[in-house]
Amino acid sequence: RRGETYFVRQNYTAAEQAYAAVLARGDSSPFYEQSLYKHGWALFKQGRNEEGLRSFLQLLDRKLGPGGARPAALVDGMSRPERELLDDTLRVTSITYSYLDGAASIPVSLASGPEPAWTYLLYDALGDLYLEKERFRDAAETYQAFVAHDPVNDEAPRLQQAAIEAYTLGKFPSLVLEAKREYVETYGLDTPFWAARQQADYATVVASLKTHLTDLAAYDHAEAQKSRLPADYERAAGWYRRFLAYFPEDPESAERSFLLGELLFESRNFAEARDAYVRSAYDYGSHEHAAEAGYAALLASREHEKQLTADALAAWHEQQIGYSLQFAATYPAHPQAGAVLTNVAEELFKAGQLDRAIQVAGLVVTLQPPATPELERVAWTVLAHAQFDLGRFVDAESSYQRPRAYNLPPEQRTEVEGRVAASIYRQAESAQASGDVDAAVANFLRIADATPDADIRPTALFDPATLWRTNQRWGQATDLLLRFRREFPAHKFNGDVTAKLAVAFREDGRPADAAGEYERIAATDAGGADVQRAALWQAAELYASAGQTANEARLYEA
Repeated sequence: RRGETYFVRQNYTAAEQAYAAVLARGDSSPFYEQSLYKHGWALFKQGRNEEGLRSFLQLLDRKLGPGGARPAALVDGMSRPERELLDDTLRVTSITYSYLDGAASIPVSLASGPEPAWTYLLYDALGDLYLEKERFRDAAETYQAFVAHDPVNDEAPRLQQAAIEAYTLGKFPSLVLEAKREYVETYGLDTPFWAARQQADYATVVASLKTHLTDLAAYDHAEAQKSRLPADYERAAGWYRRFLAYFPEDPESAERSFLLGELLFESRNFAEARDAYVRSAYDYGSHEHAAEAGYAALLASREHEKQLTADALAAWHEQQIGYSLQFAATYPAHPQAGAVLTNVAEELFKAGQLDRAIQVAGLVVTLQPPATPELERVAWTVLAHAQFDLGRFVDAESSYQRPRAYNLPPEQRTEVEGRVAASIYRQAESAQASGDVDAAVANFLRIADATPDADIRPTALFDPATLWRTNQRWGQATDLLLRFRREFPAHKFNGDVTAKLAVAFREDGRPADAAGEYERIAATDAGGADVQRAALWQAAELYASAGQTANEARLYEA
């Protein structure tokens, strides 16, 4: 009571002596803790800061223990009066340290014995005091002093985070970034802090780590875009890579992988950019940039391909084809899906991989939503060319028919007509080779109806006539030959048509018609006088067998 009375009267020397007398009686006294507290204050009021500090630290040691149990758990279990006493004690210790050498005074004040587990509370309280007085840098440096002193302490990440927030309040952007870097370097998931700890037990630390990695990557990415220096790009890439290494299954990693791809593409590291894009596109399921990443992977792959030769180029290009197919299958609604597939189909066809070209072109023409008409036309053309080259002429004809439905320019339409006709012509040849004369002729004749403007149409009439004639089906042969003459009166084959008609009429028992064809032969100068004379003689004999004596006599006279 005497100590309290002296303290109120501001006779701090007498108060100190009274409190010291209570303390001398030992810690069994119910007034022991209060006397420790007021003893420290009495010394503090006399300016005897270091001596007062010893009393305050003794009180903290008594309330919190020298070590062992986590101080945070003890604090949480205190009653309200005990907590108020603790808070007041910490506040006066922080004031005392601020009068001394700040954070540097804390380890000095504890040097006489083993360091207590609650040391972090001293740094925390001093930092809070500086923060209250808007001494932001001093606050941040105090928090960081404890981190440097005991980086693997449970409370160290929180104090490093407090330092970041203090620099932020003080508007020290460069120091904020540096503090974030220190946080990552000290509490990354591959650091000693995590040696005996589980992420699930330190969710706040993990959340802060994610935030700082994200901020550092974004900042250094922007700086690299300004400087265009390789070292700046690599530093930014390092933050993205750390995020992906620490949190490979995290949903946010999809976006980080995409941004890493963007960064690497900008720095012209196309091979690694492709891989980063691929992970973003296919390893994390659906997300905002998934389809964009899939297409960007193809662009990066093509850029890297320009730097390759020989076997390396072939192997890389095969991977490019695989990723192209995966992209179109995974993101068929992407605006470039049709173009990607069409390009692959064309490349496979040029490389002679006809079956694969057919497969990929088939994907284009069945794509949903549909590809553009121009892409579909190209795909049908590739499909048809590959089927034609593989000898699948029925399929090729069907595929060649499809581009005819599009509004083609004249030169393309002519090419398509010719391809349709060629497919049918090959079907006729196949039937002919197998001995099916009727099927062969039917296909030859179908060309005229299917492709009336095709260049091959005259041949398609001439060849079946020859086929009928070879098979001694004279009547059918003469019908086709006469049709050929009517439809193509100026064609170069007409000389052969006349000769073939002459023989066919004769063999078909139509001597008068045969004689007329021989007269046509005689009327030309192609074979010379001997041929003309022989043709006239043959015609005269045919008129004779037909009973046309006047024509017979006319030709003998000729």
